Amino acid sequence: MTYSSSSLALGIQYKFRHYGVVVGTVTNNQDPLQLGRVKVKIPALFEANNESNWAPVMMPTASGQQGGKAYGFYALPEIDDRVLVAFEQGLVDRPFVLGSFWGFGNKPPEKNENEHNDIRLIRSRSGHQITLDDTQGEEKITVSDQSGRNKIVIDVSNNKMTLIAEQEIEIQAKQKIAFNSGGDFLIECAGQFELKAGGNSKMSADANHIQLQASPADLNLSKTGATLKYSGAEVSLNTLKVSINQGALEVM
Repeated sequence: MTYSSSSLALGIQYKFRHYGVVVGTVTNNQDPLQLGRVKVKIPALFEANNESNWAPVMMPTASGQQGGKAYGFYALPEIDDRVLVAFEQGLVDRPFVLGSFWGFGNKPPEKNENEHNDIRLIRSRSGHQITLDDTQGEEKITVSDQSGRNKIVIDVSNNKMTLIAEQEIEIQAKQKIAFNSGGDFLIECAGQFELKAGGNSKMSADANHIQLQASPADLNLSKTGATLKYSGAEVSLNTLKVSINQGALEVM
């Protein structure tokens, strides 16, 4: 691990070595060089008000850039998180954080109450969550927001995927959207249903009627009858009569 002169200038030059690891508490995660580092208080080594130098944080992947874009796993410790700290070649002014851990009043977001250890999860500070559930016969993957009411569920045991939204779902594509089903295709809604194509063609439906429009044709079906219009001509049907052009019949 190497340090630039500018990064060293931001830290304290401690004159002793410590081989091994120590427990610290994160005090600052606003790295001025935007390198994903944190500062830590370590009571076992420093005076009560002293912080460590900026410490890189170990990640599963932190490999730099590809095509000008940074990539890797990003999850900085929060302020007051307990972390395990080691030092490069024992030099106390060159710390790095090995990881965070629970304890000292910090509880994990899940419990292993049944001793099967079925749950793996990532939960953000606000409560957004990715859960991998290995419960035998009930395996599933769930991505949910903090409310738990907007989520994607992959039900592995039943080969089923469910998308749930409390309010709205919107899908956008600049090109093609395709739905393919090897079985039935069902669309059901409690309100109005509408399809549009090409700007001039539309199908709409609600609890009382279905309307098909492809200018200049217009077909309206309802519980009380049906009306077909085309270029000024009109055919109306109901339970009592058939009307063509409001009672006039023309054949040309």
